[in-house]
Amino acid sequence: MVITYVNEWAVKGWGVNNKKREREMTNKQIIKTEKINTWDSITKWILGIAIFFIVFSFIAPALFVSNSLNTHLDFTQTGPIGDTIGGIMNPFIALVGVLFTFLAFYMQIKANQIQQQLFLDGLMAEKQKTEDLEKKDAEYKISLLKTDLENIIKDIDDKAGRIKEFYEAERKNPYVMNLLFRTPSKKYTRILDLDRLSIYKGFKLFFSTDNTWLNTFNRLYSVLDYLPLFFDEIYNIYDNHSKTKYEKKNEVNDLLLEFNNRGSQLLTTYKIDNGNETYLNFPASSLVNNTIDSYYKIVNGNYNEEGNIKKEIDYTVFSDKMLFPFIQEALDQRENPALFDRRLEPLIQLASDIRKKIHLIKQEGIWFANNVEEQYKILIVDKEDSKSTKTVIKEILEFISKDLVP
Repeated sequence: MVITYVNEWAVKGWGVNNKKREREMTNKQIIKTEKINTWDSITKWILGIAIFFIVFSFIAPALFVSNSLNTHLDFTQTGPIGDTIGGIMNPFIALVGVLFTFLAFYMQIKANQIQQQLFLDGLMAEKQKTEDLEKKDAEYKISLLKTDLENIIKDIDDKAGRIKEFYEAERKNPYVMNLLFRTPSKKYTRILDLDRLSIYKGFKLFFSTDNTWLNTFNRLYSVLDYLPLFFDEIYNIYDNHSKTKYEKKNEVNDLLLEFNNRGSQLLTTYKIDNGNETYLNFPASSLVNNTIDSYYKIVNGNYNEEGNIKKEIDYTVFSDKMLFPFIQEALDQRENPALFDRRLEPLIQLASDIRKKIHLIKQEGIWFANNVEEQYKILIVDKEDSKSTKTVIKEILEFISKDLVP
């Protein structure tokens, strides 16, 4: 029975590269090619000699008691012949026993070698099986990573499009509550949930022939760690900006109402002092009345016939169509002290403050839109000295889209 053990192995379906295989084989326990033959030459010789002596012991009596032509070899006297045969053959029979005993021990040694070789071969097979499973697991995870990166690129395009729509709308009309629609970032956390060590092994296994594999791996997780924080930061800043804008718009609304209340109080004073028919004949009362009318025309213009809001109020209209004309005419009246009613002074100051706050809302909206645009460019626009986040991910995707060669 001959058992042959092979000194090299190959993983089917993995496109084994010779340099890679040589490097891998140096790190493994190699079983050299050899034949363990239980019927080798030593066994055959020992067994042959033993059989010869056994057969000779049966033919020896006939050989020694037969008539001999040589008188010196005449053993016809049976007594001496028996003693002679017993004395001569006993050592040979004992030698046969020794030989068989040695043969038994020798065969046991050979059996132990076979058992040891089978054990080592079993360990190697189990080790190879484990390595094959790890390779297959790494291959699956690299494939999942490729699919997730493709989805991330689409998600970046989607989020970038929404961000661009927002900052363009914010810059165009910073007085309204422009919305930044957001989508969840589960695609990024899904990759981060993958076993990073398995991804590292996959990179090392399949892409180690490229000297940039480790740098690409580091870039992958740098950008994946960065992107969720990037979007969260944009959304958090947007929330704070929207909250601040809402508060400042409410403050402007309150100041506009206060302006109207003060103007109404001034008109009431004119009515009491001059009567309902003549109170508007004065420059100050006429100016205040026209300004209040402008306020309500602007407000009513934002409602439909059913009384529902058609659009959000643009505070530029209040500033340009109501407050600025009031201030201009009031200042013109102040040029003639004899006609100027000093009770307009607080209203002039209040109107000026309201316009400043409206302008501040605009400036902050434009500043925020510009800041968001810069973040958008980091995300999707390449520069001469730096690549966008999208480009980095596309390069990583192209890198792992190579043929998997261990």
